[in-house]
Amino acid sequence: MAVLSQEEKQLFTGNNIVASTYTYSTWVSTKTDCVVLQTELATLNATSLTYRLESRTPLGSRVASLYSDKLTAIDGIGKIHEISEECAEMRVGVKIDTAASPNNFYASLILTEKSK
Repeated sequence: MAVLSQEEKQLFTGNNIVASTYTYSTWVSTKTDCVVLQTELATLNATSLTYRLESRTPLGSRVASLYSDKLTAIDGIGKIHEISEECAEMRVGVKIDTAASPNNFYASLILTEKSK
């Protein structure tokens, strides 16, 4: 299969995460053949940072967590995760465990359309 198009949707762009409850990105349409979540932790002064990828149905009535991970200072290089589920929309939520700042977090969804 050839790649027809690829688009990156930035959800967090180095945002300073300071809350111990989830801070969410906006919902992004993910009606595409392949979705990859790419994250990076640039600075962490809290002990750990937890993020989760959520999806919702086309009607927006049900929200489900697809993937979750906890990062510590040694995880600063970043991670990627390919999403196998087909979803109408996705968003990322992120929180820290202890009050300390700065905690700079990056997250993007990479959307790929392939030929059939």
